[in-house]
Amino acid sequence: MEDYNNIIEGILYLKGDEGIDIKELSLILEISKKEAVEAMDHFIEAYSKRGFDGLQVVDFGGKYKLATNPQYFPYYQKMVEQSKATLSQAALETLAIIAYNQPITRAKVEDIRGVGCDGMIRKLIAKALIKEVGREESPGLPILYGVTDEFMDAFSLASLDELPELGDVVETESDEDIFKTKYQERFIVKLINHLKTINKHKYYVTMLCFKCGLYKQGLLHDLSKYSPTELKTGAKYWVGTRSPNSIERETIGYSSAWLHHKGINIIGNIGLIFQEKGLFLPKCLQSMLWKCFVIE
Repeated sequence: MEDYNNIIEGILYLKGDEGIDIKELSLILEISKKEAVEAMDHFIEAYSKRGFDGLQVVDFGGKYKLATNPQYFPYYQKMVEQSKATLSQAALETLAIIAYNQPITRAKVEDIRGVGCDGMIRKLIAKALIKEVGREESPGLPILYGVTDEFMDAFSLASLDELPELGDVVETESDEDIFKTKYQERFIVKLINHLKTINKHKYYVTMLCFKCGLYKQGLLHDLSKYSPTELKTGAKYWVGTRSPNSIERETIGYSSAWLHHKGINIIGNIGLIFQEKGLFLPKCLQSMLWKCFVIE
């Protein structure tokens, strides 16, 4: 079982917000479902006795996940707020020049800007917005730079063809304004789609709660998804087929929306609502309800 414990811990970490159910776990470990249940139970027991509880294993509708302990949420929130950093005007100018002229050497970027860009390029590489894409066939073989997939995600671009045409931009408009306008337009569309998703989810859960006489729980369910922290993440990473929280976790290493949601919500899923009323809800029914009603 010790080997399974290590494997399960790694799987839960990699799965992130999506979690894993017993069926998938049994396929990965190449064991029966019964053995997978026993392995998961053994892991949960061992994990709870490891001596510290910053992380905990949770079961949401048959999906097992690693989640932060809600009692430490204020510290996680501080971490998220401190990690937010914006690009300076100089960095934005350098990034815009590379985006529109890639592949391009540092010397050519400096020719366009009229100032040295070595520090700005290092900063953009550190933020994973640009990368080395090759060498120019000229004396010294200078490095060529181009934008990364992270850049495309940050500005919600499917391809470089979606960059605004420079001829259509007012001369007084800065590089920052160009990117900001494009980002805001796409953000609004994604925000509307995300609101449709969470509204539909909340409607179905509320109706189910009302049928059970749980009026307060139904009305209060998932209200935090409308908070700025969770709404911003949902809109920024909305794709329609996957959880924005999962995409955010893959992009920056953690999900601020997930930390916020699990840190302040008392009721995390339908199963917990039933438990509050002392009602028994089989796991198979929890799983069915989760698949039917939980969009994200």
